[in-house]
Parts: sequence; C-alpha cells; structure tokens
Amino acid sequence: GSTQTTATVSVAGNEPDTTASDNSFKQTVTVYAGGDGNGVGDAVQDGAPNGGDGNNDGVPDKDQINVASLRNVVNQEYVTIVAPPGVQLLEVRAVPVPAPEEAPREVEFSVGNFEVSATGFGTGKSVIVDILTPRTAKTYLKYGKTADNPTPHWYEFLYDGATGAEIFDGMIRLHLTDGARGDDDLIANGIIEDPGGPVYDPPVLTVKVSSDPMVFVGQPATYNVSVANSGQSPALDVVLTVYVPNSMSFGYVRPSQGNCTHVGW
Repeated sequence: GSTQTTATVSVAGNEPDTTASDNSFKQTVTVYAGGDGNGVGDAVQDGAPNGGDGNNDGVPDKDQINVASLRNVVNQEYVTIVAPPGVQLLEVRAVPVPAPEEAPREVEFSVGNFEVSATGFGTGKSVIVDILTPRTAKTYLKYGKTADNPTPHWYEFLYDGATGAEIFDGMIRLHLTDGARGDDDLIANGIIEDPGGPVYDPPVLTVKVSSDPMVFVGQPATYNVSVANSGQSPALDVVLTVYVPNSMSFGYVRPSQGNCTHVGW
C-alpha cells in the first residue's frame, strides 16, 4: 500500500554563509512511500478488473503512478482513474456524497464520489484524467468552490472548451487546469484537487404479474411476478410484496434471484 509521510530535511548550502550559525536550511517535504504513491493499497488494486489492470493496458495498476483502481462506497463496484504517463495521482479516495442534503434529488450518485489530487504536469498547466466506470453516466457533478462562489456548493462540470467533463460510454474524461474551474483550491500551485463524481438517472422499476387464465377448485394455481429496472442506476434493497386470496393455500416460491419469505397461511 501507500503511506504519506511528512518530514523536515536539513540540506547543506552550496555557498558558505559566515553570518549564519550553520551552513544548512530546512525544508518540509511530503514523501509518498510504498506502492505507486496514490494512496490506494496494492491489495485493493489487485482486485480490479482484468486481474488488477483496470485500464487494460497490460501493466498492473499498482505499478503505475498515473493509474488507480478502487471500489466505490455505494455498491463496491470498481472504478479506475487514469492520468497521462508522468502525472502522479495522489490521495485517491472513494468517499460518500458530501452535503447530501444539498445534492440534486433528480439524479443518483450510483458510485458515490471520488477525491483525486494530481501533480507532475506544471504549475498553471492542464491535464486530462479519465474515469472508467461500470455504466455510462448522465453527467458529472462537483462539490466545491468556484470563482464566482467561494462557498462550497454543487455545480455541473461539463466541458466548455477549456475545462469540464466529457461523457462517453463507460468513461468520463475530465479536462482540468491548475487553478481554474474544477480545481478545488482555485490556486495555480502545480497540484489539482478534484472532488466530484458521475451521476445517473434513478432506477425505474416495473412490475408484471401473470397467472393461469382459468383456475379450478382444488388444482394448483401459478402466479408469475417479474420486476425489471429500465433506469441507469442499480436498484438496491428492493422489496416486493405480493398478496393472494385468503382462500388459497401456499405451495412454493422460486425466486430467480434474491430471497423470498412466506408470511401467513
């Protein structure tokens, strides 16, 4: 895994300084030790699709500083984050949706949110980061500060020709610029902080019930009940209750998935 360590280092100066008590200065540095330095443990990345190669480039994600694969916090499906070669991903985390009481109600955060920092592309420069997701997103939302509103808030982050997200089948391409819209600290300092996440249309469930067209007294009657989801988001913890006449006695139930519980009779 990866461990972040902050240390104070003394470095000898190149030129003697007769006015100083010693010929050294101190600089605080942050060192990312172990793994590939992105904050995601090797064991987690080993579980990514394609045998730990989430972006399917032939190299394990744990061995690349610009790639990170991790499980989302909602349903534990894997998401892979890919930056260009030479760019270092830092402090990659899957997190719950921030300020849920302020989040838009008409969409679902089916894979939660992600916090990603990146460096290694130059102060004030731009970089493209791809997020590989199990499904095609509707749009991409961010929670943070913008130039016109210093108070953290939700805003849609779609590509405007300079910064923003492009939505593709199973992938979101983020165009990010150090210090510009989408960089959470809004400071050109060589590090982009990108908290945000893809959103999806909510699940749309339909229920169909069918039975034998004619039932005779004393003979078995069969009910077929089906539930289908035509929405973008998975429907989790679905509970379906079916009532039948009291005059009937229970025989058996065979679910195609999940569990069924017989109550009464």
